[in-house]
Amino acid sequence: MRIFNPGPEYSQIISYLLTGKSAREIGRIMGYKSGGTVSKKIKRLINHGYLINHTGPDNRFYSITLKGYSIIGNKREDNSPTQSGKVEALTENSDKFYRLHALQIKYWLKTPLPAENIHIISFKDHPTHLRNLRNHSDLIVEFKDFNVTVSTRAIKFTNLEVRMPYKEVNDPQILLTKAMALIEPEVEHIESLLSKHIPGLKLQRLANNVLDAVVTRGEIAIENDELAINVGKIQKDTGEKLRIYDPDDGKISEIVDFSKGPAEFESVHPKKLIENLEIYKQFLDDLNSGKFYDRINKIVEVQEKTMQIQEKQEEIQKNAFSQFDERINEHLNLVNNLATQFFHALDELKNYMMR
Repeated sequence: MRIFNPGPEYSQIISYLLTGKSAREIGRIMGYKSGGTVSKKIKRLINHGYLINHTGPDNRFYSITLKGYSIIGNKREDNSPTQSGKVEALTENSDKFYRLHALQIKYWLKTPLPAENIHIISFKDHPTHLRNLRNHSDLIVEFKDFNVTVSTRAIKFTNLEVRMPYKEVNDPQILLTKAMALIEPEVEHIESLLSKHIPGLKLQRLANNVLDAVVTRGEIAIENDELAINVGKIQKDTGEKLRIYDPDDGKISEIVDFSKGPAEFESVHPKKLIENLEIYKQFLDDLNSGKFYDRINKIVEVQEKTMQIQEKQEEIQKNAFSQFDERINEHLNLVNNLATQFFHALDELKNYMMR
Protein backbone atom coordinates (compact mmCIF):
# COMPACT_ATOMS: atom_id res chain seq x y z
CA MET A 1 0.00 0.00 0.00
CA ARG A 2 1.35 3.43 -0.96
CA ILE A 3 1.92 5.85 1.90
CA PHE A 4 0.13 9.17 1.53
CA ASN A 5 2.36 12.11 2.47
CA PRO A 6 0.46 15.32 1.63
CA GLY A 7 2.66 17.97 0.11
CA PRO A 8 2.45 21.78 0.29
CA GLU A 9 -0.45 21.92 -2.21
CA TYR A 10 -2.63 19.96 0.24
CA SER A 11 -1.74 22.43 3.00
CA GLN A 12 -2.82 25.25 0.66
CA ILE A 13 -6.11 23.53 -0.14
CA ILE A 14 -6.96 23.14 3.55
CA SER A 15 -6.02 26.77 4.18
CA TYR A 16 -8.34 27.93 1.38
CA LEU A 17 -11.13 25.69 2.68
CA LEU A 18 -10.73 27.47 6.01
CA THR A 19 -11.80 30.69 4.29
CA GLY A 20 -14.93 29.04 2.83
CA LYS A 21 -13.75 28.84 -0.79
CA SER A 22 -15.17 26.16 -3.09
CA ALA A 23 -13.13 23.55 -4.96
CA ARG A 24 -13.68 25.47 -8.21
CA GLU A 25 -12.41 28.74 -6.66
CA ILE A 26 -9.39 27.00 -5.13
CA GLY A 27 -8.56 25.39 -8.47
CA ARG A 28 -8.65 28.77 -10.19
CA ILE A 29 -6.44 30.39 -7.53
CA MET A 30 -3.90 27.53 -7.58
CA GLY A 31 -3.77 27.41 -11.39
CA TYR A 32 -5.41 24.04 -11.96
CA LYS A 33 -7.31 23.61 -15.20
CA SER A 34 -10.45 22.35 -13.46
CA GLY A 35 -12.01 22.20 -10.02
CA GLY A 36 -12.13 18.43 -10.39
CA THR A 37 -8.43 18.20 -9.58
CA VAL A 38 -8.98 19.96 -6.27
CA SER A 39 -12.03 17.79 -5.55
CA LYS A 40 -9.90 14.66 -5.96
CA LYS A 41 -7.28 16.05 -3.59
CA ILE A 42 -9.97 16.94 -1.04
CA LYS A 43 -11.29 13.39 -1.33
CA ARG A 44 -7.81 12.01 -0.58
CA LEU A 45 -7.57 14.26 2.48
CA ILE A 46 -10.94 12.90 3.65
CA ASN A 47 -10.00 9.26 3.00
CA HIS A 48 -6.77 9.61 4.97
CA GLY A 49 -8.33 11.31 8.00
CA TYR A 50 -7.26 14.95 7.46
CA LEU A 51 -10.78 16.26 6.79
CA ILE A 52 -14.34 15.16 7.49
CA ASN A 53 -17.00 15.89 4.88
CA HIS A 54 -20.49 17.09 5.90
CA THR A 55 -23.34 17.56 3.47
CA GLY A 56 -26.14 19.85 4.64
CA PRO A 57 -29.52 20.66 3.06
CA ASP A 58 -28.16 23.81 1.42
CA ASN A 59 -24.42 23.28 1.08
CA ARG A 60 -21.41 21.24 2.16
CA PHE A 61 -18.74 22.01 4.70
CA TYR A 62 -15.72 20.27 6.16
CA SER A 63 -14.33 19.68 9.64
CA ILE A 64 -10.59 19.59 10.08
CA THR A 65 -9.04 16.92 12.31
CA LEU A 66 -5.98 17.25 14.50
CA LYS A 67 -4.16 15.37 11.75
CA GLY A 68 -5.28 18.05 9.31
CA TYR A 69 -3.98 20.83 11.54
CA SER A 70 -0.57 19.13 11.59
CA ILE A 71 0.05 19.69 7.86
CA ILE A 72 -0.88 23.37 7.89
CA GLY A 73 1.20 24.05 11.01
CA ASN A 74 -1.69 25.78 12.80
CA LYS A 75 -3.19 24.10 15.86
CA ARG A 76 -5.20 27.22 16.75
CA GLU A 77 -4.41 26.94 20.46
CA ASP A 78 -6.22 30.22 21.03
CA ASN A 79 -9.46 28.50 20.11
CA SER A 80 -8.91 25.39 22.21
CA PRO A 81 -11.30 24.64 25.08
CA THR A 82 -10.37 25.75 28.56
CA GLN A 83 -8.86 23.26 31.03
CA SER A 84 -12.30 22.64 32.45
CA GLY A 85 -13.47 21.52 29.02
CA LYS A 86 -16.01 24.31 28.64
CA VAL A 87 -16.60 25.96 25.29
CA GLU A 88 -17.01 29.71 25.13
CA ALA A 89 -20.66 30.79 25.08
CA LEU A 90 -22.17 31.77 21.76
CA THR A 91 -23.30 35.33 21.25
CA GLU A 92 -26.94 36.23 20.60
CA ASN A 93 -26.10 36.74 16.92
CA SER A 94 -24.56 33.27 16.53
CA ASP A 95 -26.39 30.47 14.78
CA LYS A 96 -28.10 27.82 16.84
CA PHE A 97 -26.37 24.50 17.45
CA TYR A 98 -27.38 21.03 18.52
CA ARG A 99 -25.15 19.85 21.35
CA LEU A 100 -25.21 16.12 21.99
CA HIS A 101 -23.41 15.47 25.25
CA ALA A 102 -22.88 12.77 27.88
CA LEU A 103 -23.13 10.39 24.92
CA GLN A 104 -22.57 6.71 25.44
CA ILE A 105 -22.18 4.66 22.25
CA LYS A 106 -21.74 0.92 22.07
CA TYR A 107 -19.76 -0.51 19.12
CA TRP A 108 -20.17 -4.22 18.53
CA LEU A 109 -17.11 -6.42 18.04
CA LYS A 110 -16.78 -8.66 14.98
CA THR A 111 -15.82 -11.65 17.14
CA PRO A 112 -16.12 -12.04 20.95
CA LEU A 113 -13.02 -11.54 23.08
CA PRO A 114 -11.85 -13.72 25.96
CA ALA A 115 -12.88 -12.51 29.41
CA GLU A 116 -9.28 -11.64 30.35
CA ASN A 117 -9.33 -8.84 27.76
CA ILE A 118 -12.00 -6.82 29.58
CA HIS A 119 -10.63 -3.30 30.18
CA ILE A 120 -11.82 0.12 31.28
CA ILE A 121 -9.57 2.83 29.82
CA SER A 122 -9.88 6.51 30.78
CA PHE A 123 -8.69 9.19 28.37
CA LYS A 124 -7.92 12.54 29.98
CA ASP A 125 -7.31 15.73 27.99
CA HIS A 126 -7.40 13.74 24.77
CA PRO A 127 -6.04 16.06 22.03
CA THR A 128 -8.63 15.36 19.31
CA HIS A 129 -10.98 18.25 18.55
CA LEU A 130 -12.84 18.71 15.27
CA ARG A 131 -13.73 22.25 14.30
CA ASN A 132 -15.90 23.87 11.66
CA LEU A 133 -13.58 25.08 8.93
CA ARG A 134 -15.81 28.11 8.33
CA ASN A 135 -15.62 29.22 11.94
CA HIS A 136 -12.85 27.95 14.21
CA SER A 137 -14.76 28.94 17.34
CA ASP A 138 -17.35 26.26 16.50
CA LEU A 139 -16.19 23.11 18.25
CA ILE A 140 -17.85 20.21 16.40
CA VAL A 141 -16.59 17.09 18.17
CA GLU A 142 -14.78 16.95 21.49
CA PHE A 143 -12.89 13.91 22.72
CA LYS A 144 -11.53 15.35 25.95
CA ASP A 145 -12.29 13.27 29.05
CA PHE A 146 -13.99 10.01 28.13
CA ASN A 147 -13.92 6.33 28.97
CA VAL A 148 -13.61 3.27 26.75
CA THR A 149 -14.93 0.02 28.18
CA VAL A 150 -13.82 -3.15 26.39
CA SER A 151 -16.12 -6.10 27.10
CA THR A 152 -16.28 -9.54 25.51
CA ARG A 153 -18.77 -8.46 22.81
CA ALA A 154 -18.54 -4.67 22.45
CA ILE A 155 -16.55 -1.51 23.06
CA LYS A 156 -18.42 1.26 24.84
CA PHE A 157 -17.43 4.94 24.55
CA THR A 158 -18.79 7.12 27.36
CA ASN A 159 -18.93 10.91 27.79
CA LEU A 160 -18.54 12.08 24.19
CA GLU A 161 -19.78 15.43 22.93
CA VAL A 162 -20.83 16.54 19.43
CA ARG A 163 -22.07 19.93 18.15
CA MET A 164 -23.80 20.45 14.81
CA PRO A 165 -25.27 23.59 13.21
CA TYR A 166 -29.03 23.64 13.79
CA LYS A 167 -29.79 24.67 10.22
CA GLU A 168 -27.81 21.74 8.83
CA VAL A 169 -30.15 19.15 10.38
CA ASN A 170 -33.78 19.64 9.40
CA ASP A 171 -34.90 16.20 10.56
CA PRO A 172 -34.06 15.28 14.18
CA GLN A 173 -34.40 11.60 13.21
CA ILE A 174 -31.01 11.74 11.45
CA LEU A 175 -29.30 13.71 14.22
CA LEU A 176 -27.80 10.69 15.98
CA THR A 177 -26.76 9.14 12.65
CA LYS A 178 -24.86 12.30 11.65
CA ALA A 179 -23.28 12.54 15.10
CA MET A 180 -22.04 8.97 14.92
CA ALA A 181 -20.62 9.63 11.45
CA LEU A 182 -18.62 12.55 12.88
CA ILE A 183 -17.30 10.43 15.73
CA GLU A 184 -16.49 7.36 13.66
CA PRO A 185 -12.99 8.36 12.37
CA GLU A 186 -11.71 8.85 15.92
CA VAL A 187 -13.31 5.61 17.07
CA GLU A 188 -11.50 3.80 14.25
CA HIS A 189 -8.26 5.46 15.34
CA ILE A 190 -8.73 4.21 18.91
CA GLU A 191 -9.68 0.77 17.53
CA SER A 192 -6.30 0.72 15.77
CA LEU A 193 -4.49 1.65 19.00
CA LEU A 194 -6.30 -0.96 21.09
CA SER A 195 -5.85 -3.74 18.53
CA LYS A 196 -2.07 -3.48 19.03
CA HIS A 197 -2.51 -4.51 22.68
CA ILE A 198 -5.61 -6.72 22.50
CA PRO A 199 -5.25 -9.46 19.87
CA GLY A 200 -8.36 -10.13 17.81
CA LEU A 201 -10.02 -6.80 18.61
CA LYS A 202 -11.91 -5.65 15.52
CA LEU A 203 -15.16 -3.69 15.34
CA GLN A 204 -18.15 -5.04 13.44
CA ARG A 205 -18.93 -3.21 10.19
CA LEU A 206 -22.15 -3.19 8.20
CA ALA A 207 -22.51 -3.70 4.46
CA ASN A 208 -21.73 -0.04 3.73
CA ASN A 209 -18.56 -0.25 5.88
CA VAL A 210 -20.20 1.83 8.64
CA LEU A 211 -19.49 0.71 12.19
CA ASP A 212 -22.28 -1.31 13.81
CA ALA A 213 -23.21 0.81 16.82
CA VAL A 214 -26.06 2.04 18.99
CA VAL A 215 -26.47 5.12 21.22
CA THR A 216 -27.35 3.85 24.69
CA ARG A 217 -27.39 7.12 26.60
CA GLY A 218 -27.10 10.86 26.13
CA GLU A 219 -28.74 14.27 26.20
CA ILE A 220 -29.48 16.70 23.37
CA ALA A 221 -29.39 20.46 23.88
CA ILE A 222 -30.25 23.32 21.52
CA GLU A 223 -27.73 26.11 22.07
CA ASN A 224 -28.65 29.76 21.65
CA ASP A 225 -32.35 28.94 21.53
CA GLU A 226 -34.34 32.18 21.90
CA LEU A 227 -37.25 30.63 23.78
CA ALA A 228 -34.95 28.80 26.20
CA ILE A 229 -32.96 31.99 26.83
CA ASN A 230 -36.15 33.87 27.76
CA VAL A 231 -37.33 31.03 29.99
CA GLY A 232 -33.87 30.92 31.57
CA LYS A 233 -34.13 34.61 32.48
CA ILE A 234 -37.46 33.94 34.16
CA GLN A 235 -35.93 30.99 36.02
CA LYS A 236 -33.11 33.16 37.32
CA ASP A 237 -35.52 35.89 38.43
CA THR A 238 -37.99 33.56 40.14
CA GLY A 239 -35.70 30.75 41.27
CA GLU A 240 -38.09 28.29 39.65
CA LYS A 241 -36.73 25.62 37.30
CA LEU A 242 -38.64 24.35 34.30
CA ARG A 243 -39.02 20.58 34.44
CA ILE A 244 -41.33 18.73 32.07
CA TYR A 245 -42.14 15.18 33.12
CA ASP A 246 -43.07 12.32 30.83
CA PRO A 247 -46.75 11.37 31.24
CA ASP A 248 -46.02 7.65 30.76
CA ASP A 249 -43.26 6.94 33.29
CA GLY A 250 -42.93 10.21 35.25
CA LYS A 251 -39.24 10.69 34.36
CA ILE A 252 -37.85 14.14 33.55
CA SER A 253 -38.34 14.65 29.83
CA GLU A 254 -37.24 18.22 29.03
CA ILE A 255 -35.48 20.97 30.94
CA VAL A 256 -34.13 24.47 30.39
CA ASP A 257 -30.57 24.55 31.70
CA PHE A 258 -28.13 27.48 31.94
CA SER A 259 -25.25 25.78 33.75
CA LYS A 260 -23.10 26.02 30.56
CA GLY A 261 -23.77 29.72 29.94
CA PRO A 262 -26.80 30.95 27.97
CA ALA A 263 -29.90 28.89 28.65
CA GLU A 264 -30.38 25.76 26.55
CA PHE A 265 -33.39 23.59 25.87
CA GLU A 266 -32.46 19.98 26.65
CA SER A 267 -34.14 16.70 25.78
CA VAL A 268 -33.02 14.35 28.55
CA HIS A 269 -35.44 11.41 28.65
CA PRO A 270 -33.28 8.27 28.16
CA LYS A 271 -35.75 6.60 25.77
CA LYS A 272 -37.36 9.62 24.07
CA LEU A 273 -34.47 11.93 23.12
CA ILE A 274 -35.45 12.31 19.47
CA GLU A 275 -39.23 12.07 19.98
CA ASN A 276 -39.26 14.96 22.46
CA LEU A 277 -36.84 16.96 20.34
CA GLU A 278 -39.18 16.60 17.35
CA ILE A 279 -42.12 17.88 19.40
CA TYR A 280 -40.15 20.90 20.61
CA LYS A 281 -38.76 21.66 17.13
CA GLN A 282 -42.25 21.49 15.63
CA PHE A 283 -43.47 23.82 18.38
CA LEU A 284 -40.68 26.32 17.56
CA ASP A 285 -41.39 26.09 13.84
CA ASP A 286 -45.10 26.70 14.44
CA LEU A 287 -44.29 29.57 16.80
CA ASN A 288 -41.99 31.28 14.28
CA SER A 289 -44.31 30.72 11.30
CA GLY A 290 -47.44 31.88 13.12
CA LYS A 291 -49.13 28.46 12.88
CA PHE A 292 -49.12 28.20 16.66
CA TYR A 293 -51.28 31.30 16.99
CA ASP A 294 -53.55 30.04 14.21
CA ARG A 295 -54.05 26.87 16.22
CA ILE A 296 -54.81 28.88 19.35
CA ASN A 297 -57.40 30.89 17.41
CA LYS A 298 -58.95 27.68 16.10
CA ILE A 299 -59.11 26.29 19.62
CA VAL A 300 -60.81 29.49 20.80
CA GLU A 301 -63.26 29.26 17.87
CA VAL A 302 -64.06 25.65 18.73
CA GLN A 303 -64.57 26.58 22.38
CA GLU A 304 -66.89 29.44 21.42
CA LYS A 305 -68.90 27.22 19.09
CA THR A 306 -69.07 24.54 21.78
CA MET A 307 -70.44 27.11 24.25
CA GLN A 308 -72.99 28.28 21.67
CA ILE A 309 -74.10 24.69 21.11
CA GLN A 310 -74.37 24.11 24.86
CA GLU A 311 -76.44 27.27 25.28
CA LYS A 312 -78.70 26.17 22.41
CA GLN A 313 -79.10 22.73 23.95
CA GLU A 314 -80.02 24.28 27.31
CA GLU A 315 -82.56 26.51 25.57
CA ILE A 316 -84.10 23.56 23.72
CA GLN A 317 -84.24 21.53 26.93
CA LYS A 318 -85.85 24.45 28.75
CA ASN A 319 -88.44 24.87 25.99
CA ALA A 320 -89.06 21.13 25.96
CA PHE A 321 -89.63 21.07 29.70
CA SER A 322 -91.92 24.10 29.40
CA GLN A 323 -93.97 22.44 26.67
CA PHE A 324 -94.02 19.22 28.69
CA ASP A 325 -95.35 21.13 31.72
CA GLU A 326 -98.12 22.68 29.59
CA ARG A 327 -99.18 19.27 28.31
CA ILE A 328 -99.23 17.82 31.82
CA ASN A 329 -101.47 20.67 32.97
CA GLU A 330 -103.82 20.06 30.06
CA HIS A 331 -104.04 16.35 30.94
CA LEU A 332 -104.63 17.15 34.63
CA ASN A 333 -107.41 19.58 33.75
CA LEU A 334 -108.99 16.98 31.49
CA VAL A 335 -108.82 14.35 34.26
CA ASN A 336 -110.30 16.81 36.76
CA ASN A 337 -113.17 17.61 34.41
CA LEU A 338 -113.84 13.93 33.82
CA ALA A 339 -113.77 13.26 37.55
CA THR A 340 -116.19 16.11 38.21
CA GLN A 341 -118.58 14.86 35.51
CA PHE A 342 -118.31 11.32 36.89
CA PHE A 343 -119.17 12.41 40.43
CA HIS A 344 -122.10 14.49 39.10
CA ALA A 345 -123.36 11.42 37.30
CA LEU A 346 -123.08 9.37 40.48
CA ASP A 347 -125.06 11.98 42.43
CA GLU A 348 -127.80 11.97 39.79
CA LEU A 349 -127.91 8.14 39.85
CA LYS A 350 -128.10 8.15 43.63
CA ASN A 351 -130.96 10.67 43.65
CA TYR A 352 -132.84 8.65 41.04
CA MET A 353 -132.53 5.43 43.08
CA MET A 354 -133.84 7.10 46.24
CA ARG A 355 -137.09 8.27 44.68
